[in-house]
Amino acid sequence: QEASLASPPRGAGGQSSASGSEERRARDRREAASRDEDREREKEKERQRREEEIAAREVKAREEERAKEEKSKEERAKEKAKEKAKEKEQARAREKEKEKEKDKKDGDRDRDRDRDREKDRDREKDRDREK
Repeated sequence: QEASLASPPRGAGGQSSASGSEERRARDRREAASRDEDREREKEKERQRREEEIAAREVKAREEERAKEEKSKEERAKEKAKEKAKEKEQARAREKEKEKEKDKKDGDRDRDRDRDREKDRDREKDRDREK
């Protein structure tokens, strides 16, 4: 009798240890499921982070491309302005050269006219002397 009082009946003792074991397994399953969910959340965060990183790189690349195109456009405009200034300077130089030529022709004509007048005067003097 004492032995039977000291230890719980077989069925009851076996039952309590079995239910403890089930609770442990259930707890282990819940913890494993929780760890799995945590891992999935981390994976999702990492995937989103990578997508945001890729999107940021794409935005940066587009901005750099736009800046490059803008710079290129500005450089073309500068080149065009330089070319225009060069053409204007060449036109000015041609005009100056024409003016120089005209002045030279006018000077030649004036000199020729002066020479002709001088000759006329000399002839006039010669005629006057002959008379």
